[in-house]
Amino acid sequence: MLAQKGKFSEALTVSKRHSSLWIIDSGASDHMTRNAALINEYNQCNKTSTIRIANGSSSQVKGIGLSKISRGMLLNSILHIPKLDCNLISISKLTRDLNCVAKFFPNLCIFQDLDTGKRIGCAKMCSGLYLLNGFTPQKGQTQNGILAPHKGQSVLNFYVNKVSDVMLRHYRLGHPNFMYLEKLVPSLFTNKNAKSFKCEVCQLSKHIRNNYPTISYKSSHPFVIIHSDPFVIIHSDVWGPLPVKNITGTRWFVSFVDDHTRLTWLFIMKEKSEVGQIFQNFHSMIQTQFHTKIQILKTDNAKEYFNSELNTYCLNQGILHISSCVNTPQQNRVAEKKNRYLFEVAGSLMFTTHVPKQFWREVVLTATYLINRMPSRVLKFKIPSQVLLQAFPHTKILSSLDPKVFGCSVFVHIHPHHRNKLDPKSIKCIFLGYSPHQRVQVLFSHQQKVLYLNGCHIL
Repeated sequence: MLAQKGKFSEALTVSKRHSSLWIIDSGASDHMTRNAALINEYNQCNKTSTIRIANGSSSQVKGIGLSKISRGMLLNSILHIPKLDCNLISISKLTRDLNCVAKFFPNLCIFQDLDTGKRIGCAKMCSGLYLLNGFTPQKGQTQNGILAPHKGQSVLNFYVNKVSDVMLRHYRLGHPNFMYLEKLVPSLFTNKNAKSFKCEVCQLSKHIRNNYPTISYKSSHPFVIIHSDPFVIIHSDVWGPLPVKNITGTRWFVSFVDDHTRLTWLFIMKEKSEVGQIFQNFHSMIQTQFHTKIQILKTDNAKEYFNSELNTYCLNQGILHISSCVNTPQQNRVAEKKNRYLFEVAGSLMFTTHVPKQFWREVVLTATYLINRMPSRVLKFKIPSQVLLQAFPHTKILSSLDPKVFGCSVFVHIHPHHRNKLDPKSIKCIFLGYSPHQRVQVLFSHQQKVLYLNGCHIL
């Protein structure tokens, strides 16, 4: 082993003032130090181990060990030579061990990891030499104040010095989650926490918003100030425009969902500007039928909820209007999820019987009717309409008919006043749902192109 001659007069002066400074030496074959305090995992060498230094003399190697001189630089196999007057870092050994490159500039030398491209160390020019400032570990501590490794524990594992291996595998496998990578190659993560690894590329390509905390359902009574009563909070959302107009010319609807019962009311609109008047009519119905008032209206931040008509009405009635933030539908999750569920049921009804899209109004109203009469997981599998009836057992606004298959063929009886004795006594129609105001079904005649509200006989 050989250390070539350099500017050792300057090195001697510097090393005597700062024992933790390391000289970057391109001619040294090994890392060397005179200060045993800089070495971790110190192992003594036999008395025959010697080395020839720059002045041509031989010096005994007392020991060998490791030293972490910066966050990303760990020196392996450092030779302890008491007669040496300075600390030397071998460029050739360092670049091989750490898989890095040394870039020399007029005033500094930068060490860069070849796998990640990150800078792992920097040496500054002083008296014609590139000096890297290490640290002198306290007894039982490392540079960061962390306890030093126990006897027999490898510094290579104690310090996270194989980050480059983890990152290289991370890059090669297409930037998988580090927790999955740990499952695939456990040996890479010995004494390492997979959650501590960060990748900027992953942040750019996989970044998502934080999840909103799930708010558990709390039973309430409809429309009463106590949160355990129905109608304290009404959730609302507007949906549209649909690409196809209904046979009545409508393209929008607005839903109102009671927070306590999760009962849903659906109103069809030709224009979304009708929301203000529809809510006033809905509130009047609540006041008349249930003798109570809505206290909180929760919506998204759509402009139809902030017209002067609705704002003035809410102020006069003492209704608190709470809206979600921009591009944050999660804050209006109850109404948003209800509308999604409505369209899931509506799609199932349409796809089963191939009902034309122009009947979407009848489809979503039927879906609302059915959902209000089906068990809800949020209500612990209670039925929304029954929960409302428990709170208001004398209400007359909820009625139920025997369910029919949506889109099936039905026959409507023709009254004798509208036919003679030789005319058919019935007309064939299709079933399109239930009337919200009468105990009858909604029927449509292809032949006459009209809707019927009538009792029917299923074919």
